[in-house]
Amino acid sequence: MFRTAVHPDRNKQFREQAAPKALIKEGRKEAILACTNCGTPGDEDGVELKRCPKCQISYYCSRECQKEHWPIHKTQCDPSLDGGIQPLIKSVTGNPMLAHYLKICIAFEFNLHIPKNKWEPKSWKAIIRSPLYVHIDVGIEPTKITDFMHLYTFKDKWPGVKKDIDGMLQFHHIYSAKSGLNPEAIMNHTNAQIWGHSREAADEDGLEDNMVVLVRFANDMKQSVTCTMVIDDDALESAREAAPFTQTSALTGKTTEHAMGIPSCLE
Repeated sequence: MFRTAVHPDRNKQFREQAAPKALIKEGRKEAILACTNCGTPGDEDGVELKRCPKCQISYYCSRECQKEHWPIHKTQCDPSLDGGIQPLIKSVTGNPMLAHYLKICIAFEFNLHIPKNKWEPKSWKAIIRSPLYVHIDVGIEPTKITDFMHLYTFKDKWPGVKKDIDGMLQFHHIYSAKSGLNPEAIMNHTNAQIWGHSREAADEDGLEDNMVVLVRFANDMKQSVTCTMVIDDDALESAREAAPFTQTSALTGKTTEHAMGIPSCLE
């Protein structure tokens, strides 16, 4: 038998900090899809994106793009994915709090928390105006580890074990060119189109001095979703302050602090 301990104030604290569902729903609606083959955004005039009828994951702006991309897509087109991680990623990027911490991670990855006046002017302009890229490994894991351990250990021995368990999206690691990723292989025509569209939109919103980053979320390399994130001033300020996270034990009541960094933000 496996048991867990939960702090009595956990649910209350979560409700106080979590973004309202209505706000997340609106954030999901703001997500702009793009053609999987050419990168044409779905918000352009005359563009109507249609999903692959088999896997319901990839989107195309035309029949020609779908045909052109088929040699690549056919190796990944799997109806069993049932939408894959795309709905979960839209919920994450549409959630202001979760998106904020992802942006903090990216700020740390590219040292953007270092004040602008500490940079060489040319270096700062180059990193802000260049198409940068990060890869984030994600996974679908049990929300309650005890349910998983019961299923794993007692599946054939205890009839009361839950056969269906709830899962949640987990962020495992973040990589960039600093970690050995080849930027030339990543910045293909499609990604360049997506980044350019987002860079132009950010400039129109007065965010010329904020970095636009391509972010690829990959689930065990079976599926990936690529989007852009603008590293706004709030994220930069939080990264510079680097206020530690506090954690209270449900068993002892002892409070400990964890330094802010990429691992603690992902956790």
